[in-house]
Amino acid sequence: MELFFEYDLNRLRAYSQIKGNQNRIHILEEENFMAFCFPSVSYFNYAFSKNNQPLNLQEFLSIKKFYRDRDISLHKFIGLSGLYDNSFLSSLRYHKKNVISQTKYSFNQQATSNYQFTSVFEEVTDSELMLFTQTYLEGFNAIDRDVKEVYDNFVGLYSMPGTKLYLVKNEHDIMGIVVLYELNHHYFLAAGAILPKYQGHNHHKAGIMMRINKCLLDPNLNSIISWAYKGSVSHHNMNRLNLIDLNEFDNYEFTV
Repeated sequence: MELFFEYDLNRLRAYSQIKGNQNRIHILEEENFMAFCFPSVSYFNYAFSKNNQPLNLQEFLSIKKFYRDRDISLHKFIGLSGLYDNSFLSSLRYHKKNVISQTKYSFNQQATSNYQFTSVFEEVTDSELMLFTQTYLEGFNAIDRDVKEVYDNFVGLYSMPGTKLYLVKNEHDIMGIVVLYELNHHYFLAAGAILPKYQGHNHHKAGIMMRINKCLLDPNLNSIISWAYKGSVSHHNMNRLNLIDLNEFDNYEFTV
């Protein structure tokens, strides 16, 4: 299973331990695929192939039934680019929305840059978790979300093994957040968001570089990966800092 899928799986398992989420999070695991369902967080309503192999008609019908049984009208399927005929997925009412680029740090040339980074990164403590939550929501333009509910989920994220949360700061202000996840010495540069008024000043690149440098301190380091929507600012910033494109995944959306 790809590390970024495993990160989401472990997040959902952590969130499911929160009292308010009991019986709200569902995970379907079959031999060749998994599907996640978290109605209050639409991001998680997606399915994928566990081994990046194509799924057959019956497996797609099982995915659709999983969401239909939970009254989820919109969900996504993420599949390795080039595996599926678009007419096959269109007949099932899946339509490609965008492309996810999986990136991987290249050890052939150490990441360097000519950027002047002034950002400071402070690892979050439990007393700062609400501040992290508020900054996260503003950075991802999700201020309509219930802050208390997201905070409760992040209590689970904070306690999840291998996860480190950071505030991005300057001398006076909080500017954003970044997240780093590790599993068996494989690292995932997870969420990174800079508040709108601080964007365009290399703070996002600084967050990428900081986490790469953290990973490089591990003497047993296996890999560093991340993902971004193809062609996005985040994708370009990763490429500039020696995270090269590894795979592309098509992101399909299903609607009734």
